[in-house]
Amino acid sequence: MRRTTIDVNNKLPWFVSEAGIDAYLRQDNYVVLDWETTNLQYGSASNPKNRLVLGCWRVVKDGTITDKHIFGDEYDFQELLDDIAAADFLIAHNAQFELAWLSRCGLDLRSVLCYCTLVGEWVIAGNRRVQLGLEECADKYKLGRKGSLVSKLIDLGTCPSEIPESWLLEYCQMDVELCHKVFLAQQSQIANLDLWHIILSRNLTIPVLADIHLAGQQLDKEAVIEEEARLQAIIEELGEELDGITGGINLGSPKQLGTFLYKELGFAPLKDRKGNVIKTPGGSLPTSQDILFQLKPDSEKQERFLALYKEYNKADTLLSKSMSFFKQVVLDKELKGTYHSLIIHGRTQTHRLASAGIDYTFAGNKKSMKVQAQNLPRAYKKLFVAHDPDYVVMEADGAGMEFRVAVLLGHDTQGRDDIVSGADIHGYTRDVINEFNEENDFEERIDRQTAKASTFTPLFWGRGDNPAEQAYAIDFAKKYSGLRKAQEDWTITVADKKYLETPYGFRYYWPDCKVTRSGWIEYTNQIVNAPIQGLATAEIIPVALVHFWHKTKGMPIEIFNTVHDSIASRVHKDYVNVAKQLSKEAMTTDVYKFFKDVYRYTLWEELPLGVGLKVGKAWGVSDCEEIFECWQSGRERYTVERNKKKEIIYDRPNGEMN
Repeated sequence: MRRTTIDVNNKLPWFVSEAGIDAYLRQDNYVVLDWETTNLQYGSASNPKNRLVLGCWRVVKDGTITDKHIFGDEYDFQELLDDIAAADFLIAHNAQFELAWLSRCGLDLRSVLCYCTLVGEWVIAGNRRVQLGLEECADKYKLGRKGSLVSKLIDLGTCPSEIPESWLLEYCQMDVELCHKVFLAQQSQIANLDLWHIILSRNLTIPVLADIHLAGQQLDKEAVIEEEARLQAIIEELGEELDGITGGINLGSPKQLGTFLYKELGFAPLKDRKGNVIKTPGGSLPTSQDILFQLKPDSEKQERFLALYKEYNKADTLLSKSMSFFKQVVLDKELKGTYHSLIIHGRTQTHRLASAGIDYTFAGNKKSMKVQAQNLPRAYKKLFVAHDPDYVVMEADGAGMEFRVAVLLGHDTQGRDDIVSGADIHGYTRDVINEFNEENDFEERIDRQTAKASTFTPLFWGRGDNPAEQAYAIDFAKKYSGLRKAQEDWTITVADKKYLETPYGFRYYWPDCKVTRSGWIEYTNQIVNAPIQGLATAEIIPVALVHFWHKTKGMPIEIFNTVHDSIASRVHKDYVNVAKQLSKEAMTTDVYKFFKDVYRYTLWEELPLGVGLKVGKAWGVSDCEEIFECWQSGRERYTVERNKKKEIIYDRPNGEMN
């Protein structure tokens, strides 16, 4: 491989700092924007057949308001681009949509600070469920509603290009006006709750998510066709065997399946905690997948049916939810194996990012199909590849992120010692469970890989599914007593105040939380989970994502997905070492600095953040994982894991990548 000399010191934009908050607070130089577009796939900028119809924007400069508009396509908006370049920031409702179209207009997304009023309302609400549409936000602040005929026409599917220009202009200008008013109305609530750092962090991710949306997902055609054929064969084979057992009933019919399960096979119906038989709202015995898989077989025929049905159902679900769509994508002559989806804000209560699919209608199909970017079976990551043979796929994963964050929030000294010493936490889980089984004359023993599924179940107060796992959960609570004490304190706080303010300044609300007669605090499982999942995947990973994206500007490194605690990129083979270095910085040292400067929250200095790196022809496919752990002091530990065996390459005060 030839050595590549490049500048890896891309400067971060001025607004990836406290200066971004200062710009929001000055409120003296900004642009408010709204687009009207054609409506294929809800106007997605990723669809080349869509086009801009109208752009309306408001320039606010030193107290002067100037409204502008243009009817035209993406090549007609240079004046808008100039106004954005001269402004401190851009305001829009659901700003990711506007930014994706601005990218098509020629805007460098890395050059703009945005403020999304949808995201602003989401942050103010915390984990409370609220309506985030522009009109609903305007209603909250008593700003009025549009009530437009145009709105009704668009809701009915009329393309904006077919609506009279005068009507459309009035409609779009009202959107700009409402969005501006909502922005101004949100300011006092954000200030009162001291949420400006969260607002900035959320908004910094929006251009990155727009860029990921436009990048698309690239599938391996041969691998997809092979997997689809494998699933079809399983369904056909198991279907025949199930027909032999059931007499050929329609397994998709709740009535026929219920009759077979409870009358012919004689399964005992499930009961609730009060001992009442669980039934559907219509009074029938349920046959849903989650219920069916809880049934306890007491005969060989029952056991055989459940085993076959589970395997059949798994294959059928994979086919219907993923593989049928993937096959259509790789066979489509226009798509050529690439499809687009959305990663968005505003969906989750913990405030981690969520995914939304985009509808595709393929030739010969009446119904549209879609898949999400994040809720994919882990085994199917291998189907995603680079678009060019000179590129590879790199996954940067927050190493043990949620456990590290839990230890950090609880200032748990045992957890700190285990992480700092590199203790084999999964191996400990295996040993505790196996020791319990041995002491109680159970023959079953598990290996380290199997133990992984149980290791962090108690982290969120899960009790396990069997006596050995339950014994381990008790042991976990005792071992990491600092963490458990912190979580107990969170629940007591919520029972008293009805909300929890995290150490990093975000608020979660449970307004109707009560203490039951038994002493149990309602919503406990949510309360002990929210700060951990929130800090790990709603704060730290997005901050890392933003820094990695900005630092790779101008390089052949393209982020195509982010899933909870990981970032997936397509990287030119000559830039792999650069991408590794920048990933390490983004997920560790950049996070430390941003939290200290912007969040005013110093992460526990005794505890390192870590990043695991895998590079291969497909996503997550590699026989080697490199793990870097970095302390704020400058100490760095570099570990390589091959074939489930770890080797520490170095552990020194000021580590450098080899």
